[in-house]
Amino acid sequence: MENAAMGAGDFTGRLLWSKAGAYVCVLFSRDGGLIWSVDRLDEENLRISLFHSGDGTLAHSLDLEDPFGDSALRLMDIPGSDAVTLELAAGQDGISVYELFIQQDGLCSREMFPQGCYLSPAWHPDGSQLFTLENDAQVYACFSYPALELLEEQGLNDGDYDDEYEEEDHYPGYGMLYLQNGQVLTQNTNERFFLFDPETMARIGEWAFAGYEPVPASVVFPSLDDDPSLYSQLQSCERVGSLLIFRTGSLHDITHLLMIEEAALQEGIGSMLTRPRG
Repeated sequence: MENAAMGAGDFTGRLLWSKAGAYVCVLFSRDGGLIWSVDRLDEENLRISLFHSGDGTLAHSLDLEDPFGDSALRLMDIPGSDAVTLELAAGQDGISVYELFIQQDGLCSREMFPQGCYLSPAWHPDGSQLFTLENDAQVYACFSYPALELLEEQGLNDGDYDDEYEEEDHYPGYGMLYLQNGQVLTQNTNERFFLFDPETMARIGEWAFAGYEPVPASVVFPSLDDDPSLYSQLQSCERVGSLLIFRTGSLHDITHLLMIEEAALQEGIGSMLTRPRG
């Protein structure tokens, strides 16, 4: 909608209701009966509102300070929970993630990781734990939920690499997806996908689709003609039901969506890990 207003419509395109404001992000509740929204009041203040999706009446609201000022905002749901997370990201200034939830007295929030600069996490499908990246130290960590007790954290990198490109290969990106088998798909800064074991905090191996393997960085960025590193053709991955959906990046003029049943991906990973190495 125009001027950052928010509205809801039906499948015929008819507008059911609208709200004026500077809405930055919205998210349906798990049952679809409510809509979470974040309205930026000014650079330092936000308003979290829950509206009934059918008629737009206000259910709850909560004002929240943006500690960094004019942060980039992201709402994400939590598997098996009516709570959601709100990430406030301001680059080098910091990142904070808040859990937003409803109690009898209204809408409440808690900062999830006051002890560090952790990103919005990847959730285990059963909601019992989460996997995230500490952005300052660039290390992965695993927490229980809802207690948010630190279970495992990756050690700091010792910097023992053959060259700068091998080191860059290990720089973590922001993409993370927890699989049903307890392993995690992570990405590096070149968007390549790697299987990661949260128990050992170690990378296991790389995952790519046939025909969409990583290409030289110069193919994606022609100005990097002397860069020998590899860059992913796939930019992101998300779970929709039992499917994992991968999306291509800027290399393709028309976005390609690659869909695979999660069970088939796990079977492929199992074959990759047990294949004899010659």
